[in-house]
Amino acid sequence: MIDALTVCFEVTDRYHYDRICELDFGQTYDMYEFQLMRVEGRYYNNVYTIIYMDGDSQVDFGQLKFNIVKVANPSNFHDNGNPKVWICLNNQSLYTNGQCYLGFIATKLGLEPHNVTTLDICLDTSFNISKPLRQLIKNKAVTTILNGTKVKDRDEDRPEITYTLSGSLNKDKYMTVNVKQRNAIKDKSRGVTVTTYDKLAEISNSSGKEYILKFYDNPTKLFRTEVHLNNTEIKDYLDSRGLYFNFYMIDEALLEDMFFYHLNSVIRFKYGKQDIMWEQLLGRAS
Repeated sequence: MIDALTVCFEVTDRYHYDRICELDFGQTYDMYEFQLMRVEGRYYNNVYTIIYMDGDSQVDFGQLKFNIVKVANPSNFHDNGNPKVWICLNNQSLYTNGQCYLGFIATKLGLEPHNVTTLDICLDTSFNISKPLRQLIKNKAVTTILNGTKVKDRDEDRPEITYTLSGSLNKDKYMTVNVKQRNAIKDKSRGVTVTTYDKLAEISNSSGKEYILKFYDNPTKLFRTEVHLNNTEIKDYLDSRGLYFNFYMIDEALLEDMFFYHLNSVIRFKYGKQDIMWEQLLGRAS
């Protein structure tokens, strides 16, 4: 399951691009099937909410962004001189098959896909994975392989692994486990991040994303394992396997393989001669 997706495009036909550049904040550019409304952005000079109609309902598909600011040496153009444009899908669009509109919208705007900038892949289960994950990490009889290296000194600090507890004043009810590549400790855009947590509690207490519960037919238990990937990790994975990422037709088998590949590359375990992989922990293998 994709939980976050940002794709970088190349502007190959400037007709619509040049016109939306002229919009003031709050103004709308009508493409008939959808509209672009310019809004304020934090890291980009040009940010537009993409809106389309689904029957009588107005749907916020995501955002189109370009002209990075407030970073050193921003890269706003491809090597051939064509402008870079990013489309970031609204989270709800990913739970309503909204991503199927991405190709149509990009084509209408004169854009061609260049790369996946960020991708969050998740697997949701009815059982808690944070507790057994922590138990494996703490078990002295189990060897932890962290970012490809066996941990030999169990007393050495491991900033790559963090635990966050939450709940009531009287009881810690929920535990979130984060495991990161060392480069991603301070900035997740620099490496892979793995997170396990109680998704039902997160929705109830924080995000309010009821559409996710509706997507799963309102479960009584929902626990999430999530992998955050950036362009470098995605490109390296695809190159190593000689694969192609179809930006518009999501391949579930490819996503699952990519998901488990990166989970196991960040942290896995060994008990004696037996490998303990994420496929086993998440019930995908015996």
